Amino acid sequence: MDFERRIQESVARKKILIKSYLLREEGEEKLERIIHAVLRSCGREDLMGPIYACMRELVQNAAKANLKRVVFEEQGLNPFDEDQYRFGLEAFRKSLASKRIQHYRPILHARDVPFYVKIRWDGRVLLLNVENYFAMLTVEEKRIREKFIHSHNMDNLYEFFMTYGDSTEGAGMGIAMVQILMKQAGFDAHNFTIFSDPIRNRTSARLVVPLVKDYSEPRVRFAEEMKRRGVEASVLRKEIQEGKLDFPVFY
Repeated sequence: MDFERRIQESVARKKILIKSYLLREEGEEKLERIIHAVLRSCGREDLMGPIYACMRELVQNAAKANLKRVVFEEQGLNPFDEDQYRFGLEAFRKSLASKRIQHYRPILHARDVPFYVKIRWDGRVLLLNVENYFAMLTVEEKRIREKFIHSHNMDNLYEFFMTYGDSTEGAGMGIAMVQILMKQAGFDAHNFTIFSDPIRNRTSARLVVPLVKDYSEPRVRFAEEMKRRGVEASVLRKEIQEGKLDFPVFY
């Protein structure tokens, strides 16, 4: 079955699942065609520019995260040791050269270290997920949260880079870019989130794109529940982690 036929069948089901290991030029072209087909189905082709740019960045970050894990394993490094983590980052940066990436491609396949792109939508909302099957390290999560905080009030990437540029890891700039692009497309910055679940061993970057004006985002329903019950956010987060409470995207 050719690629266009598979896209059409997936769009008809309003559900797309992609499993991959590294994002090559061919993969970028396929991702672009998939995003375009999805947005056309949603009647929001006007969002093609920002949504594709966001997804391309998130997919690249997911592929790099997988590559970093493999580099650390190959070097026999303990990522929880601060000195070894810094050494591993240097080895990781060297691995990003095109020739080195080709070296790791069969290793990623052999160890089955993929990332997943999961897309679902209905008449009210479009949900785009990019997932890795491991939780973030504490140092990674801390740096990402800092980038979220710093970029929240920024209106353009140049301003962010000049103020908070950090060459330690490129993912931070990518996260800022996605958050800024979502705001420029007219969405709340909170519609882009990253979750790390150590229990399920998952990390998920998520874009929530409302398709109708009366759609209520999970964060809005979360805030309403806090107000209704008169409790702190930490109480609801604990209930969510324990599976006692949920604010689903589709409702």
